[in-house]
Amino acid sequence: MLFAQAAVNEATVRLFQYGSNMSYDCFFERIRREYDEDAPLGTLILLGPASLSDWELQLNLWSATRGCRVLNMVEEKGSEVWGALYEIASDLVTRCDGKRSVVDRLEGHRTRRHPENYAKICVTVVDVQGEAKTAWTYIGLREAADRCERDHPGTTCDSDYADVVVAGARSTGVPDEYLLALQAKLGQAR
Repeated sequence: MLFAQAAVNEATVRLFQYGSNMSYDCFFERIRREYDEDAPLGTLILLGPASLSDWELQLNLWSATRGCRVLNMVEEKGSEVWGALYEIASDLVTRCDGKRSVVDRLEGHRTRRHPENYAKICVTVVDVQGEAKTAWTYIGLREAADRCERDHPGTTCDSDYADVVVAGARSTGVPDEYLLALQAKLGQAR
């Protein structure tokens, strides 16, 4: 699964985002800040909503940047995660020189004490037309989830994070029933 191709063409790949990066505007701004505000960004196209079977969302990772818990996906038979499917410049996601890509740097803090939060994997998602597509995504490392539970017990996400995730899911076009379940998971049941 880790070595499958997630290519759209040589210059772009697909990327599945299920948390705050479902919001195109938020994701674009984060990439722009990390990349180089004056450099040409390359391709970043929101293709629309997509689903990933046999995975479920959990709030089990700590974001040092946000100061709260953030979403992660874990394998769970019979569950489903919806998110945003992007076409993105391949050099923003993968690099051949051993250095971190822009999106790698966005996905979790990189300190000496806590070196990683996420790992990049290749998955098969299904778009709204019912077509299977390979895409890169990021899942939390077990040691990052354990660290979150040990160092931040009883915490949750903050309302700003929840608002960005829900707004991104809504703008991406995830199904209404999934949006309601997402709001409940983030403590926004209304």
